[in-house]
Amino acid sequence: MKFVLASVGSAGDAHPYIALGQALRARGHDVAFFSNNEHQAAAQAAGLAFLSAGDGLRYNEAIANPHLWHPVKGMGVLWRHLLAPSVVPLYNTLADLHRADSTLRVLAGPQMMGARLAQAQLGLHLTSLYTSPAALRSAQAPTTIAHTRWPSGTPAWLLRSLWRAVDRYKLEPMARTALNAMCTQLGITKPPQDQSLFGQWMHSPTHAVTLYPAWFAPHKSDLPRHLVYGDFPQYNLDNQAHDASQIAAEIASFCKAGSKPVAVMFGTAMAHAGAQFAVWQEALTQLGLRGVFLSQHEAQFPAQRVPHILVAQYAPFAQLLPHCAALVHHGGIGSCAQALAAGIPQIIQPCAHDQFENARCVAALNAGQILKRDAQLESIKTALIGWVRTAGNQTAANYQQRMAKPHLDGLCIELERTL
Repeated sequence: MKFVLASVGSAGDAHPYIALGQALRARGHDVAFFSNNEHQAAAQAAGLAFLSAGDGLRYNEAIANPHLWHPVKGMGVLWRHLLAPSVVPLYNTLADLHRADSTLRVLAGPQMMGARLAQAQLGLHLTSLYTSPAALRSAQAPTTIAHTRWPSGTPAWLLRSLWRAVDRYKLEPMARTALNAMCTQLGITKPPQDQSLFGQWMHSPTHAVTLYPAWFAPHKSDLPRHLVYGDFPQYNLDNQAHDASQIAAEIASFCKAGSKPVAVMFGTAMAHAGAQFAVWQEALTQLGLRGVFLSQHEAQFPAQRVPHILVAQYAPFAQLLPHCAALVHHGGIGSCAQALAAGIPQIIQPCAHDQFENARCVAALNAGQILKRDAQLESIKTALIGWVRTAGNQTAANYQQRMAKPHLDGLCIELERTL
């Protein structure tokens, strides 16, 4: 079978698709990955054909904008710099491939609206993939809307009203006019109408598969009936431009030199976490704990380095986390999955996008704790004492067995069945 996987954004947006694409390729399928150019090397190293989203995407501008990490403004940055510029290139790419081979199968996140337009206009086969539960809008609590957690017992009518307000005052004004203009450019005479773009229309009405298991985010009755639960496609491929053996040796040497460190990483696209790294360094220092700080933007690291904290641009989580006492992170779904696979607790400081719902799910599993992004020193120290100093709750270790054998073959079989 011929598959095209489509996702744009940061490494956290690309890696699940690359891992899934490699698994499909291992089963004999022809697989291509459509994304922004930043992920070309990783896709090709995994054996996937790469389809460029073109030069119109402005990834570096997006990550340089501090509003990318705002719980409300972040979606606007993502839309302007990455999602909207990908619509026309994706539609045109899929139209060409579909004309050449009508058996083409497309696997894309619902935010990839070029794929949804191609399904509606050309009739190609589209399966919506959900890397995290936040992309599936629900009016059943517990859930999160933006940065607000709504507990069990919150009435459904209230949540539906809140979602309508999000559409009316934020999402529809942001995207509707631009998408209509793109339809005109593409010669599509009937643009999407009468449905919420983000609540209804952008989701494939026929096929939907999650890239997380049902135990991570239990099913809710108002989700699509055709939704099928898959599993985490863990990205353990060393496709980065780094010397893997050197990284492994450096990590091993540091970890053997003392107690298990606490890993701290706020996302590959985060360039504005200097204050967070500073307070975490102080907390670890006061408690006598060791740490590993990771960021591709070295300017975020504290100017004064300390010997008990290893600072690096990158380290494969599959190599690092089994040697760590805990992972402090932003709530990216890949980071959540990797920590669960390592059986270590998580301390999560969500900022925007799906991170709040991912963090809620981890906390509901009793595998970690949520802190505010601007958490102060004493709150951080209390969390570290609870989850590291006193070994925390051992529930986190129980998920290591569930994650030991990712069921990518089962996920691939499910995707094949939808065809």
